[in-house]
Amino acid sequence: MKLPPSVTPQALRAGRAPAADPVSFARHVRAGVADWVRTMVAQAASDMESPALRNAVAGDRSHTSSALSVLQGRRELLVDRLVHALHQALDEGERSAGTPEPEVDDETRPLKLTLIDEAQIDEDIEIARIVQSIESEADGELHQLVALCSGLRGLPGIAPEALPLAPLACAGALRAGLAEMALEAGPRLLLLRQLGSALGRQMRKVYAEQAELLTGWGVKPAPFRVKLLSATTAPGAAPDPASMAALWRLVERARNSLQFEPPAAAPAQAPEDVDPDAPVVLRLFDDPLPADRTPAPLAPAAAVQLMERLFAQIEQHLPLSPAARELLSGLHEPGRALAAQEAQLWTSPDHPWWTFLDRLITLGSVHDEGDTEAAGVVTQSLGLVVERMRQSPTLDRVTCQTAVDDIHEVATRAQGLRSDALSAQVGEIQHQADQQDTEIELRNQIVQQLRSTPVCPGLRQFLLGPWTQAMTQATLQHGLNSPVMDELALVVDDLIRVTSQPGKPVSRAQQNVLLRQVSEGLAASGLPPSRLEAEVADLKTLMRNPPAVQEEAWQGPEDREPTSGVMDLQAGLPTVPIAMGHGADSTMEEQTMRPWLDGLEAGQYCRLFLLGRWMTTQLSWVSPTHNLFLFSSRHGGRTHSLTRRMLEKLRGAGLATSIEDGALLAQALNTLADTDFGSV
Repeated sequence: MKLPPSVTPQALRAGRAPAADPVSFARHVRAGVADWVRTMVAQAASDMESPALRNAVAGDRSHTSSALSVLQGRRELLVDRLVHALHQALDEGERSAGTPEPEVDDETRPLKLTLIDEAQIDEDIEIARIVQSIESEADGELHQLVALCSGLRGLPGIAPEALPLAPLACAGALRAGLAEMALEAGPRLLLLRQLGSALGRQMRKVYAEQAELLTGWGVKPAPFRVKLLSATTAPGAAPDPASMAALWRLVERARNSLQFEPPAAAPAQAPEDVDPDAPVVLRLFDDPLPADRTPAPLAPAAAVQLMERLFAQIEQHLPLSPAARELLSGLHEPGRALAAQEAQLWTSPDHPWWTFLDRLITLGSVHDEGDTEAAGVVTQSLGLVVERMRQSPTLDRVTCQTAVDDIHEVATRAQGLRSDALSAQVGEIQHQADQQDTEIELRNQIVQQLRSTPVCPGLRQFLLGPWTQAMTQATLQHGLNSPVMDELALVVDDLIRVTSQPGKPVSRAQQNVLLRQVSEGLAASGLPPSRLEAEVADLKTLMRNPPAVQEEAWQGPEDREPTSGVMDLQAGLPTVPIAMGHGADSTMEEQTMRPWLDGLEAGQYCRLFLLGRWMTTQLSWVSPTHNLFLFSSRHGGRTHSLTRRMLEKLRGAGLATSIEDGALLAQALNTLADTDFGSV
């Protein structure tokens, strides 16, 4: 193992060890980045130069030369960009380990809708694969290092955020570094895939060396805690019986750990038909315990302390806006009072207090409007609801249910305002979505034709590029079955026919007719004059001496890279698993993908992996044909516009899921149930 700069042979001989502190370790991690990045890039270049690249999907092969030119001819520049991005990731990690900077997002700026580029979706999916690759390759080393880093920071338990360069940070830095190389989307995605594969293997060594260093410094790992894994319930299936006892088990954990005596009457008993060792699924609002199986309540002091711990859990681990955190702090006093006086609160999953709390944190994870000087309409309305609860002379079920009704009205009104604002501006982006869908469909039709009739590479590039765009514009302007489209489709047949004999020039008369038709079609599509002239000139050269045709291993369903299960990047939020590996067919798509997409409605909350991060979003608008979806969040420009095809890609990779009522609060409660109360 290479000694870090702070550990010299002289220091080791003298028996001196460096200070074991986070600053020294971060300095060591930063100093070692350049060496392992250079090794990683060299490994990626070796992989691309090997015969194994022949097994890549067809879409990658056309970008191989461009990607190799970067790995070979611009290697030092690439290394420099990647090292810089990783150093920035380290800086951001150090800042987040301290006091997080408040997010600044001006809600008053004009709303501008743009359609997310499909290349971005492809990169987001690739980022998820890279994270999964690192976690798989370096599973043992990663767990050991996280425990050591948590111990180095003096934390009572394992905290993934203690790791200076977590897998997601490494993958994001890889993407950011490549973005600085000014590459086209295809070669950039191929490089991201190849470098990501090398990164997965490299981080195993990096994590092992860092763990060895901390062990040599005498750092003790933070203790691991056994955590129950949540069972999953298939969509539409009956709820697991163990889910009915989830809140009961949390109460039992509190009763055993908080050292308060429960009331003497009616000792708690678990439901007889629930296995005490069964995994737990917490469904707060639709699976209340039967009245005859309600366990004995907590003692008031224990109930109050458990409520305080729940608030701390929510504020520390859920993605709330600063305004929502402030609103939540205003509920501490009512929550403690309710826990003290409502003996059955913690044993009543159907109590409206839980519904109210869940609605508040769900809204707070999506909306972030204004600051203290100019609060947004949602924040201001929620503030009034919280204040009415605080000032209520009585705090009981009726008061909580009134608050639930009020918060529902706030959410409905906010959704209506947002939907109206988006509907007024959705025309252009709907046109973009229609254009994208049409272009993909037409390109697929040409691909099907070229599967049976191979052509030379130059003609294939023209037909699948500028000519597909020309046909797309004609379809949008005149219709798919219009005479204009018929003429453009005939051009495809004619170009394939006249260039089918290599070395035999096309007659001048045929050239003139075809070049005129091509010029008119490209001009009608809005292609710039300079590009139009270049395309016509290339086509003219091709027809004067047609090159040899070339077989192409077209990418089809059987060639797609399999997705190895759902990518579990969400750290606890339940997702709906979708098996999309080999063997996926139209039947499975009909049973899983299509119903979910068709069932999405405005107002629903979803969890999406976009821009290299998980986002809690709300579906603000969906087109009548369900081919365009507009999601709102607190990140990345607030509004995320996805076509059906893009959302289908995310869903297929396990990177899109609905958030059901109670899910966020259930996440906090489940985590709290797994917490060592003595160390909180």
